[in-house]
Amino acid sequence: MDAECSQLLPHVCGVLVDNRQLMTDDSIYEKLLDWFKDLLGTVSAEELLNENPCIPGLFQQVLRIDEADHSLLTFSMRLAGELAAQEGGFKYLMSDNTIQDMFGDQIYTNETWKDASIRRAWIQSLLSMVQHQEALHFLHTGGIIERMLNLLMDSSLFVASAVNDLVAHVFLMFVKLTGQTEISHVSDLPDTALRILGCLEKLLTSGVSQSVTQSLKLLTAIFRGCANAMAAVLWPRIAELVTSLLRQKPVHAAPHLEELLLALTRFPVLCSPEHDLWMVMKEALKSLNPFQAGSLAYGILKSKSCSQDVCLQAMCVLLQPLDCVLRSSAADCGPPGFLDELVSDPSVVENLMSKKASCVSLLCQCLIHLTELCEKDCLAVQVPYRAVLDSVVLILSLCLGHAIGLSAAGFHLGRSLIGSLRVERSALDAIGGLSRWPLRPEELTKTYNVLTAYLENPETDATVLKKAFQASVKWLQAWHTSDEHWAEGRTFLQGLCPVIMKRLCSPPGRCATLPWSSSPASQLLLKDKRMSDKF
Repeated sequence: MDAECSQLLPHVCGVLVDNRQLMTDDSIYEKLLDWFKDLLGTVSAEELLNENPCIPGLFQQVLRIDEADHSLLTFSMRLAGELAAQEGGFKYLMSDNTIQDMFGDQIYTNETWKDASIRRAWIQSLLSMVQHQEALHFLHTGGIIERMLNLLMDSSLFVASAVNDLVAHVFLMFVKLTGQTEISHVSDLPDTALRILGCLEKLLTSGVSQSVTQSLKLLTAIFRGCANAMAAVLWPRIAELVTSLLRQKPVHAAPHLEELLLALTRFPVLCSPEHDLWMVMKEALKSLNPFQAGSLAYGILKSKSCSQDVCLQAMCVLLQPLDCVLRSSAADCGPPGFLDELVSDPSVVENLMSKKASCVSLLCQCLIHLTELCEKDCLAVQVPYRAVLDSVVLILSLCLGHAIGLSAAGFHLGRSLIGSLRVERSALDAIGGLSRWPLRPEELTKTYNVLTAYLENPETDATVLKKAFQASVKWLQAWHTSDEHWAEGRTFLQGLCPVIMKRLCSPPGRCATLPWSSSPASQLLLKDKRMSDKF
């Protein structure tokens, strides 16, 4: 710290605790805290405290004020946590009882504890502090662990969310700093880690939705931070409890169950047959609602160590909304959809597809995941890409009003999708991604026709028009680099050139929607004289 700052700091601390000069702008505290954080990157906490006794003096004065300003107390807690993150700073603040008074029993009995912002600051400060063995010892002997676990069910969502991060961090730090990272059994865990695990198991089996949610969120945070060996020990302990949750109707905290299961897929050790992770995944794909099951299925398909049968099941779950589109568009006695196996009850998906809001959301989720899968070079299972393309083309036609379902379900689907910009954008992204897959001439023709319809339609929204151009460029690039399907590609380009010229001559607002004016694709479409001469 330079001499000028050192001279000013005592005056600043004096102003902060002067009740005649209360701060009206809370951002001052944030700026001060950021300044101290930057300072601690260049000087040790112990040195800073020794050379500036006004800082511990500030803490003592704040603690002596009966009704301290909450913003000032919050600032003091967070600053103490930053200083105590270094072992030297922690010992210094322990020596004058700042740590004990600011984070121990005295603060709980204070009226200010009723303020959620104070509880949250207490959590954030401990999260900063718990970086070394001395801080862990204080938590273990100072009754802090019990207070942390009680806050898991705090009435404030901000507090409950913050304490999740703290408890997960404390669990992992106790394992790491006690030298027990290579554990082979749950009993090898430190006592505090076992205590936290026992609390989570109790919440998981409580039957109370909020308790189950908090437990799952905390377990997810722990698994995201732990090592392979730790995961192999923790998962068998909770696997049966997770399976029990999946068998309940309705499934408690389904989105958080999905997040936990996806967090587990990153551990190679859990993919071995001795661990029942994939059996639990199959149960989840059947039990979760189509939104959560679809996200889980996408996560499974991205995993490199998933078994073939689970990947097949995941693919069926992911594509079920597209299958439903094809089935609903046919006559009541028409052919079925393209999936050989419907993993979950099709009536659940059909019910969601019969309502506009859920239909749009489910289709957009499915199309977004499909687009991302198209970028994968290899998947564990074969995608029925021709049927998928038929479904996406049909969706785009329904959005334009160019297709009408022959069944009652198809009629309702058409009414839900017509003019839906969200679905149009997602479907055009998906159809652009499908250009990477091999297709037959008839599929190419259908794709080119629907893209041309969007480009020619004067009512096409600007954002949708941009997506249609981008998808067209991808299909033309795929055709231009291949000797196959020359006739279909040439026909598409012949029809596309007049549309492009018309758009380029449109008013400035329409011209601005062209997304590739300086891209290699624009050269392919507008500057390739060799192709232009052909036509």
